[in-house]
Amino acid sequence: MRIQYNTLKNKLLFDRFYAGKTLFYKKCNNYYYARVSSFDRLFDILVIGLGIFKPELTQTSENMWDNTREKERRKIKIIQDCVFMGKQMLNERKNEFFQAEVNCSPPYMKCFYITQKSIEVFITEILLPMLTLVYNASDYKWKKINGKKGFWRDYNNSEQFPNSGEICIDQNTQRQIIKLS
Repeated sequence: MRIQYNTLKNKLLFDRFYAGKTLFYKKCNNYYYARVSSFDRLFDILVIGLGIFKPELTQTSENMWDNTREKERRKIKIIQDCVFMGKQMLNERKNEFFQAEVNCSPPYMKCFYITQKSIEVFITEILLPMLTLVYNASDYKWKKINGKKGFWRDYNNSEQFPNSGEICIDQNTQRQIIKLS
């Protein structure tokens, strides 16, 4: 199963899988408000709701096919890393994601929200790469690079280069690095 933009957008805005309601709702014409209080919780709900992480498989027998138990356990660490990176990426682009032209009154309870004009960028540049990372159970060592947004890792030429990928040379190590995308 490959995670696709339309599937994720439907899960966020139209699918009534979260307690019989959509995960995001509109209270005004400028923001989408989530029914959860933080990005952490939003990401956890998406990972489980999309079937990317299955907690029940972390306790299966060792004779399970294709090392499923170890893969699901590795996903726990990757989910934690993605939540940390997601918060950092949202923070470095907070003007784009959290400030609309018009300030609206907040909802009655504390919740995660995002501007309506930035929902597509939020899905394509933050959620999709991270959910794909969890799905593939790819545990890389991510780092920040001075002067560049996002997270980067070492890249070797034997890997397949993604269509939306960005590569540069790390000035300290002179090695190729690739951006999370």
